[in-house]
Amino acid sequence: LGKMAGEMGALKGENDGLKGKLGKMAGELGGLKDKIGKLNGQLAGLGNENNGLKDQLAKFENDNSGLKAKVASLGNDLNGLKGQLATMGSENKDLKDKLSNKGRSIASLNNNLDKLNSVIAQCGNEKDGLLGKINDLENGIGTKAKALSQCEDKKDKVIATKDKFLNQLRDVANKIENEKKNLRANIAKNLARKFRENNIDAKVDPKTGNVTLLMDKNLLFETNSARLSKFAKDKLAQIIPVYSDVLFSDGEIKEKIQSFNVEGHASPNYLNGAVDPFNSEPNAYNYNLNLSSRRALSITNYIYGERLKFPHKLHMRNVTKSIGYGFTRPVPLSVKREKYVDDLIEPQGILLADRSPASADYIPFENPDLKCGEFSCSLSQRVELSFSLKDDPKTIEKILNLPKDDLWSN
Repeated sequence: LGKMAGEMGALKGENDGLKGKLGKMAGELGGLKDKIGKLNGQLAGLGNENNGLKDQLAKFENDNSGLKAKVASLGNDLNGLKGQLATMGSENKDLKDKLSNKGRSIASLNNNLDKLNSVIAQCGNEKDGLLGKINDLENGIGTKAKALSQCEDKKDKVIATKDKFLNQLRDVANKIENEKKNLRANIAKNLARKFRENNIDAKVDPKTGNVTLLMDKNLLFETNSARLSKFAKDKLAQIIPVYSDVLFSDGEIKEKIQSFNVEGHASPNYLNGAVDPFNSEPNAYNYNLNLSSRRALSITNYIYGERLKFPHKLHMRNVTKSIGYGFTRPVPLSVKREKYVDDLIEPQGILLADRSPASADYIPFENPDLKCGEFSCSLSQRVELSFSLKDDPKTIEKILNLPKDDLWSN
């Protein structure tokens, strides 16, 4: 029992202790209830806040949907920008290449600029040299101007002298021409007189002294041949000695003779038909040229053959020219009989118009058969004996009888 009393006491003590703890816990429980009340109040506030946050979250979700749409739009824009960026990247590369090329061009231009600067510097040096020369020239202008003035005076004098000299030359040329005409006319008169004195029937041009042998009734050659007829040989045997005597027996006339010419002329006819002498085909031209040349040569050969003997034969041979003109110098049908007669000196000292009709018939002035077109066959087909006068200064001086100093002085 005591033991139990002790245990009871111990249990009572423990019970008191538990009561104290229980009271303490009751106090703590009251505090906890207060805290729970507060927490419930806070929880209610948090619930309200949570509702507000839910509202905000709903709003944010709505806003987020708009933002997503914007983000999607921005994504599309971004893709476009990426494409543009790629294009710009390519363009940028091209620009970089161009820039590189421009850089090289600039480098080349800089080199050229350096060269130009060098040239400019050199030009500057040359300019300085030229300015120095200009200065020297300006210093000498006075002297040069004076010299120029003197030259101008000399030039005026030279021009005046030249004009005077040209006038003198014109006078000399006119005198020469007149003297040559007079000389030819005198030779023609002498020929006509000599022919008349020797009873030679030949026609002499009073202006030129030419003797014309026509292919008339007394033919000089056989038809289409260069073989001389007996009539031609007899005629030449009469004419040539007289012609040679007139040209070469007088020393003053002899030294003025350039040449004695035997000229053959053909009529503008080929194969018995008229041809244009100035526009004919080659066969007609060549045939008549060869025929006239061979006829002139036949006469020349006969003149200087063994048969003819006459004074001055060798000298005359040395200055003789044998020329064939073909039909390049035809006589027109329009040549009037009166004009032709006036241009001839009859060897008997009378005009051809005063001769008998039978003799006049030997010189046809018309072309009845018209075998030469608008040209006279009879007058065109001929041989002319002519001469040329010298034109050298010494002969001119002698013709004019002027000393050389008078010609070229002043």
